[in-house]
Amino acid sequence: RAIQPQPLVPVRPALASGTTSSITRWPVWVERKYDGIRFMLHKSTDPNGSVLCGAYTRNRKDWLELVPGLDASIKALPARNCIVDGELHGTVLDKDGARPATVYELYGSLQGERRMVNIKFASFDLVYLNGTDLTPQPLHARRQWLQQLVGPLTNMPLPVPLTVAEGHQAASKDDINRLYGHFRSQGYEGLITKDLQGPYHLAQRDPNWLKRKPEITLDLVLLGAVFAVTTKDRAGMFGSYVIGARSKDGGFVDVGDVAGLDQDASTAMVRQAL
Repeated sequence: RAIQPQPLVPVRPALASGTTSSITRWPVWVERKYDGIRFMLHKSTDPNGSVLCGAYTRNRKDWLELVPGLDASIKALPARNCIVDGELHGTVLDKDGARPATVYELYGSLQGERRMVNIKFASFDLVYLNGTDLTPQPLHARRQWLQQLVGPLTNMPLPVPLTVAEGHQAASKDDINRLYGHFRSQGYEGLITKDLQGPYHLAQRDPNWLKRKPEITLDLVLLGAVFAVTTKDRAGMFGSYVIGARSKDGGFVDVGDVAGLDQDASTAMVRQAL
């Protein structure tokens, strides 16, 4: 059954599905890729003027109360009902000046850590507006309506500033390379390309949303393991393994974990470690 967007009914957003190396049709729309938290902002107004808002993550969790001031910023949108897709991101001040915050710094700031992050919201799509489902409309039309909705708020002193994500049309791979270098020099993750004629694919990976970001290769080592707590028949002795990369001082930095290994893979991992 087709998904019909409605304010205050959380749905999963459209997602990118590949890399820009697979682009076959030009021109494409190119947007800066933020290292942030994906949100679908919802605003709903009843006939008496009462307004409710939501800020739903990719997993359809409402984080509105976790971001101070976001409720007031959403209420400032000049629409009775709308769903805006975008990214919560921010900047931090280092000794070398301001730079884009990492998603980890953003999460830390929301959890009350000392480092201050100047939080912002970059909107890049409009899914629903005043009773109209915009998902069948082409991207270039949705962006026009988005600009009309969010553009007037760009310079307003909102608790969480709202902007329209900047972008540029690209006609060739050379344009992609040029724009990628531009966004990377600003400290951002990379870029996303989109089909200007494409609809919005709710809760799906869009074959025409493609991304480009740096490729990093690391030599990793096993730092530790956590005993499994599952009762599955094929579960290994350990539920997850902590992996790390060598730091500049000769030690190791925890970079994450690997989970979900079955008995055979778990046994091979332990033997290799021993």
